[in-house]
Amino acid sequence: MVCVSIGDVSIEECLEVLDKVEFAEIRMDRMKIEREDVRKIFSSHKNLIATFREGEIPEQKREELLIEAIDHGASYVDVDIQSPFEFIYRVRKKAKEKGSKLIVSYHDFEKTEPFSELRRILSTCLSIGDYGKISCKVRKDEDNLNLLRLLKLPEFKGRVIVTGMGEKGKITRILSVVLGSPFTFASYREGKETAEGQIEKYVLEEILALLFEGRECLYTQL
Repeated sequence: MVCVSIGDVSIEECLEVLDKVEFAEIRMDRMKIEREDVRKIFSSHKNLIATFREGEIPEQKREELLIEAIDHGASYVDVDIQSPFEFIYRVRKKAKEKGSKLIVSYHDFEKTEPFSELRRILSTCLSIGDYGKISCKVRKDEDNLNLLRLLKLPEFKGRVIVTGMGEKGKITRILSVVLGSPFTFASYREGKETAEGQIEKYVLEEILALLFEGRECLYTQL
């Protein structure tokens, strides 16, 4: 499944995009958003991820808006593993109360760690959340391999999301779904990427359709 990541837009444009997509991530850290806006957005669509990365906004306000999103229908909420424990705990508690799925994510904007370290980090993420997301800057082909290998760990099957940041990491955004990731992220149109290396939604969906069609043909021949 392709999840459209929405950020750097007005509330009005966000709502317009949501009318056209089945699944979206709302990057509240990249929008001028208040509690009323959160209520409007998350009550308008049944399949949304609430995300509010660290930045200039105080932790208390980020927590309040994430909880507001959960209260008004967010299907998923994403918190960074490097956030304070108390922050993660309170968001996790609210998510459990409301039946929202918790994604615990890890980001490295400079490099991709060796596989053994990625596995350790992923294990920590999944000890807290329903899903673990590993997103790293890809600088060489081996980085892509190490990210994709996480998807084949039997103990974490179906609970792992990986994204390779940067031009060299684009392949992970395609192959991750083929290899078992529950979803991958895309921009809703060119120029509206919320992360380096994101592929436009319709392009990514066309590529995935070709890949899955090819796999079905192979099975038929066998």
